[in-house]
Amino acid sequence: SPACVNICPANALSRDEETGIVRLKPDKCIGCKSCIKACPFDPPRIKFNEEKGIAFKCDLCKDREGGPICVEYCPAKALTFVPGEER
Repeated sequence: SPACVNICPANALSRDEETGIVRLKPDKCIGCKSCIKACPFDPPRIKFNEEKGIAFKCDLCKDREGGPICVEYCPAKALTFVPGEER
């Protein structure tokens, strides 16, 4: 269970049970940055948008039929996406 999901006081983060991807709902984020501090990864997978005053996180282009666009456009073909595995 991701630390960022557990610590969020606004319940703005959730883990998709099917894919394992942690998703952030920007409309629920209160901008406390608790999720960023709790992230065990270096650098943290959650960033902060100073202009909007809320956190943001890659959602692996969840609504894009072809999957994450970064995989498609990586010039070195160094990225892959395996559904169900967030790395």
